Amino acid sequence: MTADALSKAVTALVTGVTAHADTVPAIPTYPYVLITSSFPRVSDRSQARSVHALQVRIRTTVVGLSDTSVLVTGQKVSDALEHAEVEVPGYVLGRVESVPNEQPILEDLDVTVNSRHPQYAVLDWTMTASRAP
Repeated sequence: MTADALSKAVTALVTGVTAHADTVPAIPTYPYVLITSSFPRVSDRSQARSVHALQVRIRTTVVGLSDTSVLVTGQKVSDALEHAEVEVPGYVLGRVESVPNEQPILEDLDVTVNSRHPQYAVLDWTMTASRAP
């Protein structure tokens, strides 16, 4: 499974909000969600060292022009992803689970839109995976 394939599959689950897998256009429409994922990593092996399970991490960065926009969009993302089932050919995936990260909503001081800075929050997710038989 590639990180790109997983990001695209997760992006398809997020509806009612502009969602981008892996990259954002040069001039995005606000609010939006950037979805990225890691490569699967071994989380469990047998005594013979064969792989039993993989763990996958997903990061959603919710971006808006106000903290309220980030909160509303973040709730839509959470509603769409918590316990969702993702399908990627060749793998059996567990349900998506949130990972508490307690990060606050932050201001992106590197970007200015209409004389103000967008705000963003990062939400992390995980799921287990194994290769399909």
